[in-house]
Amino acid sequence: MTKTLRSIVPGSFLVARMQVVHGATAFVEERFSGAAISKSYSSFLGTEACDARYFAWLARHPFMYDYFMDSSHGVAIEKMTFDQVRWLSLRVPLPPRGEQARIVEVLDTLEAQLKMAERIIDKLTLQSQGLVDSLIGQRLADRTLGRTLVGLPGNGIYKPAQLIGRGTLLVGQTAITADRTVDVSLARRAVVSSSELGRFGLEPNDVLVSRVFATLEGVGQPGLVKDLTEPAVYESNMMRLRFDPAMADPYFVFRTLQLPSARQHIARHANLSNQASISQGVMTGLPLWLPSPSEQRVITDRLHVADVRIETEKAELRKLLLLRQGLISDLLTGRVRVPTEAS
Repeated sequence: MTKTLRSIVPGSFLVARMQVVHGATAFVEERFSGAAISKSYSSFLGTEACDARYFAWLARHPFMYDYFMDSSHGVAIEKMTFDQVRWLSLRVPLPPRGEQARIVEVLDTLEAQLKMAERIIDKLTLQSQGLVDSLIGQRLADRTLGRTLVGLPGNGIYKPAQLIGRGTLLVGQTAITADRTVDVSLARRAVVSSSELGRFGLEPNDVLVSRVFATLEGVGQPGLVKDLTEPAVYESNMMRLRFDPAMADPYFVFRTLQLPSARQHIARHANLSNQASISQGVMTGLPLWLPSPSEQRVITDRLHVADVRIETEKAELRKLLLLRQGLISDLLTGRVRVPTEAS
């Protein structure tokens, strides 16, 4: 069945009424000329008093999200009905149109800088992945992962709900960041005994592998433990790898575990019953190339240089995000006024 569609006008402001509680609004740029929308969208044009571009930024302010929620009713959030008349009756900060244009100029410039920073990070990340492939991934495996370990991989500890929320850091899959490193600030806590801490304790340069996951893509993914500010243990859905420092550089193996060849090995041997899982044998039998310790250090030094460049750009991106957050709060509420030529 074909929906009733209507053309959108570049320069207008759109509201997706079925998803507005999630902030589904947008300013229509010129490149979308000729596009169409369904009747579940509302379209608004600017007036002499209101610049549609300014209003699109205003819609990203936290108070507007409250307005969207306050103007919606229903039980299930995905099926709430948007009361557009009520929403349009709510008060918003509206400076003179010249000041609106200056605010848009400031925020659009910052947004362009953010997008540029994101593109640089994406490019550097791809270069880093290419470097790993050229330095490690194209070599033939000469041993298995089990030969690099101190002892067998160890499954983590299970704690019932009544022992969660206090005590020792409990690192789980939610504490692993997008760059596959452990961030202990994201970890839960659990009550553990001294013997459990000795058995399940983590050390810097340990690698945690997701032993159980809902999808095949998520199982067997590594997470590197860097610095620990206090004692920590790891959850039962994880597996700990601890390497013999005389044989294997932990970071070298950590990057090896992210190669397509490692992922293919895990995919071939994973158990896919109710959810994806791997055994200790899957990890100990994983083939890898392991050069001499000195050559490993040369390779990891090159990879660390690439990592530093990426982290430097990410730090700049975080600064820009904080700046945008502050400017949205200050400029769109009138707390800080923007001078114009007329003023």
